[in-house]
Amino acid sequence: MPQIIVRDAARDDVDRHADYIARDQPKAARRFYDEAQKAFDLLADHPGGGPEVVPTIRGLPGLRYLPIGGRFENFLVIYRPIPEGVEVLRVIHGARELRRALAD
Repeated sequence: MPQIIVRDAARDDVDRHADYIARDQPKAARRFYDEAQKAFDLLADHPGGGPEVVPTIRGLPGLRYLPIGGRFENFLVIYRPIPEGVEVLRVIHGARELRRALAD
């Protein structure tokens, strides 16, 4: 079974986004958690499923992204396939500049 490695920064991202959503819509925040987990599970089964990040970010070759499903398509799971499955690095809002988010 493929392994999902979710880095602490990605877990923190999910918590931060859910907290923000919960300010106005607590039920939507719970759905956000569920949809994020579904995206992680999907990636474990299909690690090459998302498009590659272009241009390549130096030091992070092979990065890919996948929008979270449901009504949360503006949030992107940033990951890379690894031999054992996938490594989830960040979960960012699509309006955010990717290089800056990864540098944080």
